[in-house]
Amino acid sequence: MSTKADRTRLTARRGFLRVVGGVGISSLVAPNYLLGAEKSPGTKDSVGAVNDLADGVLVETAGFDNLGGWKLDTQHYQQMGGCYLLAHGMGEPVADASTRVSIPEAGTWHVWVRTRDWCPGQWASPGRFQLLIDGRPLEPIFGTENAKWHWQSGGTITVETAGDVEVTLHDLTGFDGRCDAVFFSRSPQPELPGDDLKELVNWKDVLSGRSTQRIGEDFYDLVVVGGGIAGCAAALAAKSQGLRVALIQDRPVFGGNASEEIRVHTLGIHGYGSDILGSIDTQHYPNGDARAAEDQRKREATMLNSGVELYAGHIACGLSKSDGRINSVEARDSRTGVIRRFHAPRFIDATGDGWLGYWASRRGTAAPASSAAFTPLGSSMRPATVGWVTGPARSFVLAARHIRSSANNGKNTAICGVPNRPINA
Repeated sequence: MSTKADRTRLTARRGFLRVVGGVGISSLVAPNYLLGAEKSPGTKDSVGAVNDLADGVLVETAGFDNLGGWKLDTQHYQQMGGCYLLAHGMGEPVADASTRVSIPEAGTWHVWVRTRDWCPGQWASPGRFQLLIDGRPLEPIFGTENAKWHWQSGGTITVETAGDVEVTLHDLTGFDGRCDAVFFSRSPQPELPGDDLKELVNWKDVLSGRSTQRIGEDFYDLVVVGGGIAGCAAALAAKSQGLRVALIQDRPVFGGNASEEIRVHTLGIHGYGSDILGSIDTQHYPNGDARAAEDQRKREATMLNSGVELYAGHIACGLSKSDGRINSVEARDSRTGVIRRFHAPRFIDATGDGWLGYWASRRGTAAPASSAAFTPLGSSMRPATVGWVTGPARSFVLAARHIRSSANNGKNTAICGVPNRPINA
């Protein structure tokens, strides 16, 4: 239902914000993958600076072919510059994760692993794991050296002939080993990105080939960011009013805390939202109960058959605005790293952290843990209409249904949820 006038306005002169590591990077032109690429060569933010970093074969664990028992952790993207695999076995080692990687030349390759010791102390590091190449473990035990994310040396491997090798993560403890990436270098001392997360993200985009791609763009009547119960309810309500709706969710499943991943039951009065909420809520079971899987199947079927365009596994990472209105939201695919840009005249922030409201306005109240240097778009770029919905999911249903009746009043709406504090990666 997006009109030609909507599209003309949404593609007019805008201000863009991309958030990396809790720091907002502003631009007057639509950014592609490489932030700061428009600057002159030789500056810290130039493409040349990225190209000065090590060249080799980068393997991002988020894109492994087989995750095994490892889980894709998406909640710390803004704190550490990526999504990583987590061996959360509650004390029982999880099944191996593996993938195949093409090594372009025979010879000696130096191996580096981006990881961290998440609980250092006078004990063996809890998140220990091994890296296997074609079934043979490298000598070092990973996750043991530094509390910060860093590149731990894995020694060398000898590749007899160019071609594919199998890379395997082997958990040793079941206590949350973490691995972001594996890098194969011909140099014994490659220049690898450190704490500068913008540099790290740019480097990953170059080595993965993403930087050569154009960012895909789509137009909607409404974009909902956050696929918990409230976000799902809002998307369903708006779809029932005939709108074209996109729902962006950073996890692979919908439901948020009520999903089978977290298993917190829903509770409350449906009110006017009963027809929608009844199709996505849970039974009243003890928190952590296995019956959450039954409700997950019901919820996933509801969303799949709803006509809402679903983007599970996508992390919101930026937005654009013009004339005080949010025009678009950017989101990265948590496994491939590919960015999409979602345009709409109306947005609902159901992230639980108020990300869109915070990014769009200095009056936002939900800052990420690492955002001391965060630079949001200025007060002149605030949304024309921001409603902070602090009630239950039925409030989102009513708000989304209201969007249909106000769709032609010229207002841009960003409806924001209650902020929570993120935890340490």
